[in-house]
Amino acid sequence: MDIVKSNGKLKEKLIIKRMNNGMKCYIVPKKGCAEKQAAVCVRYGSVDGEFEADGVRHVMPRGTAHFLEHKMFEDESGELFNEFAKLGAEVNAFTNFYCTSYYFSCTENFNESLGLLLKLVSEPYITGENVEREKGIIAAEIRMYEDDPHYRLYFNLLKGIYGSHPLSEPIAGDIGSMNGITAEMLTECHRAFYTPENMAVICTGDVCVEDIFGMTDGTVRKRDVRVSRKRQGEPDGISREYITEKMETARPLFMIGFLDADSGTALPMRDVSSRILLDMLTGPGSGVYNRMYDGGLIDSNYGFDYLCGPGFGAGIIAGSSPEPERVLEAVKDAAGELKRSGIEGERFGRVKGKHIGNYIRGLNSTDAVNMRMSDCYCKDTDIVEMFERYTDIAAGETEERLPKLLDVDNMVLSVIE
Repeated sequence: MDIVKSNGKLKEKLIIKRMNNGMKCYIVPKKGCAEKQAAVCVRYGSVDGEFEADGVRHVMPRGTAHFLEHKMFEDESGELFNEFAKLGAEVNAFTNFYCTSYYFSCTENFNESLGLLLKLVSEPYITGENVEREKGIIAAEIRMYEDDPHYRLYFNLLKGIYGSHPLSEPIAGDIGSMNGITAEMLTECHRAFYTPENMAVICTGDVCVEDIFGMTDGTVRKRDVRVSRKRQGEPDGISREYITEKMETARPLFMIGFLDADSGTALPMRDVSSRILLDMLTGPGSGVYNRMYDGGLIDSNYGFDYLCGPGFGAGIIAGSSPEPERVLEAVKDAAGELKRSGIEGERFGRVKGKHIGNYIRGLNSTDAVNMRMSDCYCKDTDIVEMFERYTDIAAGETEERLPKLLDVDNMVLSVIE
């Protein structure tokens, strides 16, 4: 049965259907829109290195999910990138901590491109020879990341927050772990995780809903695999308060992280309340932001984000500053003041209204809708539910999250200078 979700303010209709093979379809029709987008999302990411499949325990090297993403673009005839290009489609993929997503955009040949994408994720061509060949390509990618100051800044911060937890490890692994990956490992991970019940098709644009349903059910075969993930729980406290590294940069870079001690709360609620809290704490218009900006302590590169997924969360503030330690102390003082004074209703309303507006504007293209829906699927929600979480959230609910997210004893400072 189709589920249709809509919201008058959001002005988007979302059609959801669970297919006979177990795969979910999420479709956002946009009549008359020239560009079309499709994605296949797999709930399998870098933190899923340990699992049981049909009673057999597996511990995979770091970077296995990312390596498998690379290998899915090859078949016996060569690179599937070329097949998409012949259809006029641009295709790509990414792996994060909890998800792998394959996606394309096009203005023509949508059905043919979607059929090719479904074939790509369901029919791997993995051999010892092509795995060894790919290692050189991925090694070059890893070296490029390791030379990037912003990349080092980010993963140093995660090491400070999460210690030895898989969330602190680069998604591609390191060269040593990557070199330990074999064709047999990749094949087993595909068998375990690339099942219809663990994947979703997400489409946006002027598309035929029934065609998508038919291709999804007809291309991806149902498989019976019993999988149990062995994910580590989030730590109770941070690992290190301060991590610094020297690299060539015009001005010191910093990231401040809060370990969210409330990872048991429903993910949509955590996500929305955390973004509002971080904005009230340190966003443009807050007292601490104005003081730091006027004093030359921060510049226009300053911003915040909330990193979250199933079972984890962390607030992140980032920018560049001549004195990152002073920024940390200013943020600590602001967090203490916000907890003492509580959430002021009028300001909460303004910040909430800004986030609602940003959410609506963030869905102004097929690419943006598809990317947002892909992220929502991997967090077991959808774009309509997330929007309604923003419109419905109350100041009191947000205030309950204050001591759990903005705990100054669970703060980490990462610096590149």
